[in-house]
Amino acid sequence: MAAYITQGRSFPHSLTVCQAAYLEKEPPRALEADIRPLTEEQAETVFHSYEAMDDPAYIRELISRGQMWGLFKDSLLAGFIGEHLEGSMGLLEVLPEHRGRGYGYALESFLIGRTLARGSIPFCQVVTGNRPSLALQKKLGMAISKGKTYWLFN
Repeated sequence: MAAYITQGRSFPHSLTVCQAAYLEKEPPRALEADIRPLTEEQAETVFHSYEAMDDPAYIRELISRGQMWGLFKDSLLAGFIGEHLEGSMGLLEVLPEHRGRGYGYALESFLIGRTLARGSIPFCQVVTGNRPSLALQKKLGMAISKGKTYWLFN
């Protein structure tokens, strides 16, 4: 499909993803964690830690809109998650020294709960080949699409 659409056109950047949606009424249970909105103070850490995003202005916008949250361990940022402008969950990152402790699960469970509380369906996109993210979505009980979505951009 992407090859057909791009035929004769130039899109230097593309992304192939699958869709995931949480269709349950209650959020998954997660460990108790200190999760709170990020502030401008954490913007640089987020930008330098999240390699999939090369747009510091976008990260700052999400933080200023209250659409990014951090998990703090002993007052230090251990991981973060965001809600994109169109409402999808994303920007999930657990800093390397804090991985393997369930923090990614806790962050996404937190955002699933917030999304359900406002009456919306939590959803996200997983880049093809991102096995850790796909495994997390399945562990959380997300329904995973069989089809793919293609992002094509300059």
